[in-house]
Formats: sequence, structure tokens, C-alpha cells
Amino acid sequence: MDLKPGTRVFFEGPFGIFTAGKVTRGLGHVVLVGGGVGIAPLLALMDDFDDSVDIDVLVRVSSEDQIGLNNDLDILAKKLGAQVHYLVGSRKKHPMTAKDIMKYVPAFRYSDVYVCGPTPLVEAVREAAIACGIPKGRFHAEIFEFHAN
Repeated sequence: MDLKPGTRVFFEGPFGIFTAGKVTRGLGHVVLVGGGVGIAPLLALMDDFDDSVDIDVLVRVSSEDQIGLNNDLDILAKKLGAQVHYLVGSRKKHPMTAKDIMKYVPAFRYSDVYVCGPTPLVEAVREAAIACGIPKGRFHAEIFEFHAN
């Protein structure tokens, strides 16, 4: 990103919609999906769920060197009893369709879904959620990317 001095920038959010408080009471399972810098908010979110919630985390990156915070994520997952699935490789290898997500998380369609990352990841998971019949109220998303105007 090359910004020149004097370039006008705008910052948005957070808007308070990407919180553990939005989880469906009594459902008992959440799926967190993160890619790129979207992995960091998942760490904070994970620790906010109470003990009654089972957590699966899908970390989607193109290469090993893009997995940030994996040590912190692994430590927290162990503490909470969460399952972390590292999906490393191309979008072709890990397309994030409903069928592919359910290979890792069979209960996907019965879960609250939180996804944080770039637009293509968020939209792929949104389409997977729709294909599984997940109601809009159980899908929570934050897009993390630079938008140049």
C-alpha cells in the first residue's frame, strides 16, 4: 500500500456486532473462521464465550508464513477445549463451500458462525451458511481489508 502524505483516510468500526453476546443462547456450538489479519479478533472473541459453548476454529491462509498468532491460538484452544483447523493452501485446495467446511466441522449447519477476514473469505462462508440453511441471525461477519477509493 503506497499512501502519499496528505491522502485522506477514513476509519470505521468496530460497531459492536462481532461479539460473543450475539451467540444464540442454548445452541451450544460456534464456528469461528478467520483469514489474514481477521485471525486476531477471533482470539479475543474465543475467550468471551462461556463454558457451555463448543468452539471450532477454521484458520484459512494461503501459506504457512501467513498464520499469525498460531501459538496464542493453540494455547487458548487447549485451555478452552476448542478445535483449531489450519487450512493452508490455495482457494482451490480449500474452497470454503458448505461441503468443505463440514469436512472439518460436521455440526456447521447447527452452529453460530463468526467470520473475519477479507471479502472473498467472508462471502464464501456466507454462501456456505446460506446453503446449509443457517439463519441470518446466526451469521456474524467482519470484513478486514484495505479499501482504496
